[in-house]
Amino acid sequence: MLGFEGFTRELLLMLDGIQFFITLELGVLFLVRGRKKKKGGQVNYGWGVVFLCFGCIALANIYLYFYMPEELWYANLKFNSLIGSIPGLIIIVIMEKLYQKYYKTRFFFTIFAVSMSIITFFTDEALTSFLGNLSLIVLGIFVVLFYTKLIRLSEGSMRRNVLLFTISFFLFMFGTLAINPTIIETQLEVGINVEISGFIGRVSQIVALFIMAEVLLEEPVFYELEWPDKLIQLIIIHKQIGVHLFHIKFQDIKFREEPKREIQESLFAGGMMGISAMLKEISQSSKELQVIDHGDQKILLEHGEFVTIALNVLEELKIFWDKLRKIRETIDYYFGGLLKNFDGNLEIFKPLKSIILKEFT
Repeated sequence: MLGFEGFTRELLLMLDGIQFFITLELGVLFLVRGRKKKKGGQVNYGWGVVFLCFGCIALANIYLYFYMPEELWYANLKFNSLIGSIPGLIIIVIMEKLYQKYYKTRFFFTIFAVSMSIITFFTDEALTSFLGNLSLIVLGIFVVLFYTKLIRLSEGSMRRNVLLFTISFFLFMFGTLAINPTIIETQLEVGINVEISGFIGRVSQIVALFIMAEVLLEEPVFYELEWPDKLIQLIIIHKQIGVHLFHIKFQDIKFREEPKREIQESLFAGGMMGISAMLKEISQSSKELQVIDHGDQKILLEHGEFVTIALNVLEELKIFWDKLRKIRETIDYYFGGLLKNFDGNLEIFKPLKSIILKEFT
């Protein structure tokens, strides 16, 4: 296909074969990790599916670039290009599903990507080129937003892993574009050596896969996105008088039951404030207590001007602190005056439920 002959043909074919076996092995590995319910079980399943899809595309490329008759390749250029875009579409779909945990985009980017792929398939060459460029700009914005959010939420080794993964992602996309049928046709028209670009593209993809595997096997980059499963309960306490203003058990929300008061809110509120004051006195620290570690559970404490928000979770995650900060800022803004002159009427704090649910459901 495309006149690849001799050593060049064998080299590029070997690189596609290597990519196929790497993606196949990674796909099976992540599916097995997901089945064993290791940290980030659903995320491991997701990456298993992605890598298996990459493997299918690599296998299809072996036929497309090395065994399909040249006249068929040119006759089906748009169809071949659509096949080549499948990995990108899969990535966009999965990324937006993960992104829904942070912001509700109503799958706008997924719908846009799929729509553009279908429309360009049925339009003429000039319009196809314009829509293709528009798609790259819009989806590029989404990818930047997605990774910026992940990098901001991460820290330490997790941030390093996210940065490495981001670099490998763009490297893989560069390699995919380098061997895209439409790009290859353009290269042929302007006289660019497609053998060199094909080699660079395939090597870029293989290097990117190794980096992805190294990062994902060390720590599933997106495991924090399973944060809803780690929530237990939340209680909001008035700092000055030590009474609870609001309490919610997240397990009740999941199963759509009426809340069960399994704890004495007033006892919990008084105990929390007492522990905080005692430890502050013992340590002679001017800072507020932030985390109470109980082994298999943790209580995260966010302190505002008038309230302390206690979030009971199975694991401390950066995203929880991000959400607690937003809730605290909202409470200070909307309820500051009422809290300053609190008269014991809890009814005025009923709107807190919608604020909490907006962040945690």
